[in-house]
Amino acid sequence: MRRMDLQATVGPGSVISYAEAGDPGGRPVVFLHGSPVSRLQVGGLVAEAAERRGLRIIAPDRPGIGISTFHRYTVVSYVDELRSFVDALGIDRFAILAYSGGGRYGYACAWRMPDRVTRLVSLSSTSSSDLAGTKEAWSRQDRQAYRLASRLPWVMDLYLRRVGRQLEAGDTSGLLDMFPALPPSDAAALERDDVRETLRTSILEALRQGPRGARHDYALEGRPWGVPLGEIEVPVELWHGQDDRLVSPEQGRILGNALPDVSRHFLEGEGHLSIAVNRLDEIFASVG
Repeated sequence: MRRMDLQATVGPGSVISYAEAGDPGGRPVVFLHGSPVSRLQVGGLVAEAAERRGLRIIAPDRPGIGISTFHRYTVVSYVDELRSFVDALGIDRFAILAYSGGGRYGYACAWRMPDRVTRLVSLSSTSSSDLAGTKEAWSRQDRQAYRLASRLPWVMDLYLRRVGRQLEAGDTSGLLDMFPALPPSDAAALERDDVRETLRTSILEALRQGPRGARHDYALEGRPWGVPLGEIEVPVELWHGQDDRLVSPEQGRILGNALPDVSRHFLEGEGHLSIAVNRLDEIFASVG
C-alpha cells in the first residue's frame, strides 16, 4: 500500500496532509519527516522497507508543509497536533520513527504521551540547543540557517524559493548546496536516481504553500526544545551514522547521554542520507 495524498481533518478549518505506506493491517508507526522535506519522504525506499517488515507507516506533514494548515507552534505544542491526528485516524498505540529534524517532535511526543507511544526510533536526530555541547556540534551551515530563519526570515524565504524554482525545473544541482561536504557514503546515496527524486518531490511538497512552514520548522531547530529528556519513560532506539556531516554524531551522543532508557546504534561508514538507504531493515526491526 502506498497512498501519498491523504488528508485528515483535526479541527474547524484545520487539515493535516499525510501519507501511508506498507501493510495497512500492520503495526502503526508514525514517521516524523525531516527539514525541509515532507510526508513524501516515505515514498520509495521507506515504503519498500515497510512492506518487507509488515509495518503500517503513517507520515503527517507539519503545519504549513504540504497542505497541512499553517499555524505557529512549538516543539512541545506539536504534541497536541499529533494527538489530534492519531485520534482522527482511530489509532491508539503506535511507535514513532523520527528522522533528522523530526527528532525533536518525536522526543516531545514520547515525553508527553507515554500512554500512547510504545517506542521512539530516533534516526540521525539533532539535539536541543540548550544541551551542553550541542551548539559546538553545529556546522557552519546549521548556524547560518538557524540565524536566518529566526532573525532574517525574508532571506531564508528567498533561499527556499530559489531552491523550489530549481527543483521545479528539474534541476537537482541545488541539492548539493543543501548537502555540502558529503562523506563518500552520502555522495553515493545522492547519486541514486530514486534518492534524488524522493528528495526533489519531498522538498517541493514542503514548499507547496510557500516557504513559511519550512522556515518556521528551521527556526525551531535552533531553539531549546523544552523537553526534559531525563523524564522520558518510553524506550528509545537511537541510530546515527558515524560519518554524518549534516547532523554530527556528537549530537546523537549528547542525546543518548541525556536519556534514561536508550539503545545506541552508531554505524561506521554511514552518513545522514546513506543510513536511510542502506540500513532501513535494521532500523525498522528496532521498532519492536
